[in-house]
Amino acid sequence: MLVRQGRIRHSSPDHRSQLGALLPGLIRDAQIAARIAEDRRSARRTLAGPTYRHVHTSFSQPVMAAHATTLGVELRQPGEALRAVRSIDADHIVSVPRRSRHLIEVARAHTQRDENTAARTMLVKSEQTAPETIRYNGFARDMLRGLLKKQPTGMRTGVRELSQRVGVRV
Repeated sequence: MLVRQGRIRHSSPDHRSQLGALLPGLIRDAQIAARIAEDRRSARRTLAGPTYRHVHTSFSQPVMAAHATTLGVELRQPGEALRAVRSIDADHIVSVPRRSRHLIEVARAHTQRDENTAARTMLVKSEQTAPETIRYNGFARDMLRGLLKKQPTGMRTGVRELSQRVGVRV
């Protein structure tokens, strides 16, 4: 299926990125192919290369990996989510709010594994990246409430200060 989709009549990078934004199946197929060694080159061509980013849709490999992280979290497969995290450098996500949301998703994956210290670290990094994003993100606020109840060893003050900065009652 990936090979057939890769031969789309109008296969300019802009057209592929618009299709990627509109057709989740294309993205899923490319991510599956990226995991299979013999189809890795085909997947990279489909996703328009590691440095490509469509201006209007923000379609890019780092953003697709961020979506893979979210899928792992939503499917309650934190190991899969964290594998997706290791495939990209969050600093390559150009949109600052999107990068901050990705860090919140990484924190969610750690929370699902009861890795509260790692979750707090990702929430701090998210706040440093885009304070307005974490402040209005319900998942982040819920995690902070949970961390306030079950605070990581030696991080009581840090959790309380972060919660206050984000606007979560202490």
